[in-house]
Amino acid sequence: MKKHLFKGSTSSGSGSFEPGSEVVVDNYHVTIESLIAEGGFGSVYLVTDGAKKYALKKVMVHDQETLDATTREIEFMKQLPFHHNIVTIHASDLKPAGKHAEVVILMEHCPGGHVVDIMNRRLTRPFTEREVLKIFSDICLAVTALHQQRPPIIHRDLKLENVLLSEDKGSFKLCDFGSATVKVLHPGAQDPIPVCEEEIQKYTTPNYRAPEMVDLYQSHAINEKADIWALGCVLYKLCFFTDAFGDSSLSIVSGKYKIPDHHDFSPAVIDLLAATFELDPTKRIGAEALCKVTKLGHASDSKVLASLLLLKRGVSHRVFALRQMPCPLLPSSITTLSTPAAAAPPLTAATASVLLGAGHKKTHQRSPSNPFDIPPNPSNPFARASTPNVKLKSPFASNQDLSADWAFGGDSAASSLTTSTASATPSNPAKDSGRHTTWENNPFA
Repeated sequence: MKKHLFKGSTSSGSGSFEPGSEVVVDNYHVTIESLIAEGGFGSVYLVTDGAKKYALKKVMVHDQETLDATTREIEFMKQLPFHHNIVTIHASDLKPAGKHAEVVILMEHCPGGHVVDIMNRRLTRPFTEREVLKIFSDICLAVTALHQQRPPIIHRDLKLENVLLSEDKGSFKLCDFGSATVKVLHPGAQDPIPVCEEEIQKYTTPNYRAPEMVDLYQSHAINEKADIWALGCVLYKLCFFTDAFGDSSLSIVSGKYKIPDHHDFSPAVIDLLAATFELDPTKRIGAEALCKVTKLGHASDSKVLASLLLLKRGVSHRVFALRQMPCPLLPSSITTLSTPAAAAPPLTAATASVLLGAGHKKTHQRSPSNPFDIPPNPSNPFARASTPNVKLKSPFASNQDLSADWAFGGDSAASSLTTSTASATPSNPAKDSGRHTTWENNPFA
């Protein structure tokens, strides 16, 4: 016989579910199978409803502020259109627990676990470039879906700890919307700096903060472009299994990070990092453009040979996409998805070859006369080709610092691109100041 709803919760909120317990969440009747994880936020359980598996998140609520934050997370998840790269919420409920309360959220179960868990299991065997691009592409698709909402939803806490693997579907999914907002902060202009500081401290993770979050006196608006910087931090960690900036605020505001001397990633990936680590958020690449590039990058070789973001400062954002075609590549084979304001150098068969991601071994430099002088490797667009006769000066020698000094267009460039992230972009009525969910059992009302 199944046990009743909850194991008794104490006034300190230490209640837990026992295996075999039955939990009712809205119209769902689920059975507790096992504990997946627990922490300061609460607990997550594997639950079943017949043959169907779900994840049940239990959040202990001690005050109205916590209830508001949890409710806001639920509302954001409910208002998003279904997306393959965002964890689906099925139901939620508020339960009394002594002097406090519990919010239970029934969500999609991702049996593959967190990406960081996968990384911890293979510390001596880092991700290949194709694996990195697959994970990163899925995350970019999810973020694009958020930013396409009107007003855009800013996740504010993008990190690998908030990415899950759905093994049965082979996709990576974004979760944890507890920090999400639609509010754009204007430090010093419309919003007092101390208020902005408090909000940033509360809802963001230091290692993933954008420069405009660290130096509030720059007077840059803090909007969805902060998510793009965080995506760069995610990409860097996927590649090198460490943080790009650590906990150094100075490194963040200066945009300086180091590329290890020995690595197996193509110039295309290094340029993706530069695109996300643009100091000026108004020039930072948009989610849609980034999504387009990463989608092409992780696609199979038979469909897409390469994709690359590569132009010098002062040139607006461009994306070059090469479809399957014989080599050498001619200028007519290259599609410019967004025309820059400034004139770009002419593209010839030789200059186009870099788009194939042909390798350099610590010997890659964009020459002023010909920045694309790397021979192609058509068999693998992102592999490092063996080019013993190519001798170029290395910008990566001696673990040299890289400044985020690539200029990419902002929203106007990104808006010219189309992606398959959602068939429609419904309006998003979510506001930080209000909620649509009303709890009948709210002990704080």
